[in-house]
Amino acid sequence: MAASRSAAPPTPQAAPLRRPDRGAPGQGKQGGRPHDQVVAQAGEGHLAGSNTGQECSIRPVAVEPVSPERETLVTMVPATAASRTRIPPPPTVPAAGIPPAGLPPGCWRSLRRAGLAPVLAALLLLTACTPANRRATAPVGGDPGPAAPRPSGGILVLSSVPPLTLFSQAIAAGCGRVEPLVTGAGDGHDLHATPADLARLRRARVLVVNGLGLEHELDSMLRAASNPQLQVITSSDGVIPARHNGLADPHIWLDPRRARDQARTIAAGLVAADPGCANRYRTNARALDRRLEALDRDLAGQLAPWRGAILGTPHAFATSFADRYGLRTEAAVRTPEERPTPEDLRRVMARLQGPGPRALLVEPGQEGGALAGVARDLGLRPTPFDPMETGLVPAPGPAPEEPWATTLRRNTASLIEALRASSR
Repeated sequence: MAASRSAAPPTPQAAPLRRPDRGAPGQGKQGGRPHDQVVAQAGEGHLAGSNTGQECSIRPVAVEPVSPERETLVTMVPATAASRTRIPPPPTVPAAGIPPAGLPPGCWRSLRRAGLAPVLAALLLLTACTPANRRATAPVGGDPGPAAPRPSGGILVLSSVPPLTLFSQAIAAGCGRVEPLVTGAGDGHDLHATPADLARLRRARVLVVNGLGLEHELDSMLRAASNPQLQVITSSDGVIPARHNGLADPHIWLDPRRARDQARTIAAGLVAADPGCANRYRTNARALDRRLEALDRDLAGQLAPWRGAILGTPHAFATSFADRYGLRTEAAVRTPEERPTPEDLRRVMARLQGPGPRALLVEPGQEGGALAGVARDLGLRPTPFDPMETGLVPAPGPAPEEPWATTLRRNTASLIEALRASSR
């Protein structure tokens, strides 16, 4: 006969506490009126007092459901030595039935009828004791909105020409620090880097360039810097450029429509390089796009009466601008490094001698350049037009817009004045 084993005493189970007069889960007192029901929904973190239509929010508490209706019941379990801790006693419920501060009276009455008022008081005490730095502050669900600005300045972004620096600064505001690729460069064609420039390029996360053959010496700079983490954004990717004598014009930022495409490409590249700030990049890019669209609409209205006018330039910097607004150009040479020949000058003069509105555009400070003799022979005054390759000439007085917008408006105003003068 096998020796009998003494059975281990049964493990005490948590006994649910119910009010004696409550029915089955899901019913109210004595079969229950629905408006007297108070149920603590498991995992939802709130107690609903349906007799008033008000909700009293508390911190969610993980509980095990004990019925198909997922009704949460208060349980009593024996404490162990390991679990005994000294905690303050729960707040005393006022005898007069006054609800705690911030709790809707309807909720409080329902909790008292259900016998749950002491439990809620204890939960409120635990919530109050939670350190402030551990309480959730992020919104639940929905669009989290743009990321907060980074106090450290964010990632380092370099850009090759001033317009791209301005676009990148507008898009990266609050997330990145944008600086010129080369300090003191003559223009985007001239990228002679100093040791300090190369040191910054080694630290940079992103480099924004124009492409279309503008940055002649970029490859040698990248080899010298040897930054394997650098991500290069070519802002002309996907842009259909205007063409001069069959060659793509790199000055696409002078056309606000093409500049919008550039800005979208820059934003997409920054999101890929720094996804933690994606919301802010996208928000900033949308705002920049709206400003460029408004600028383009304004300039198109001003230049509509001058469609077909001829613009002579020392090198091909106005092709994209002219293509957008229905103007025609004749450039002596393609790039500023080239020297115009006598044949080049005669060609420009012949094109500008015809009837109709015409203007001779030169970069600021270059009024006495290669086309000065052409201007004298034709009786035209050289008109300053800033292609923004070498920096931006500050406008007098307060600037209500970004420098690129102010510069394009100033270029347009000077051009219209010259076209009017040639038509008299």
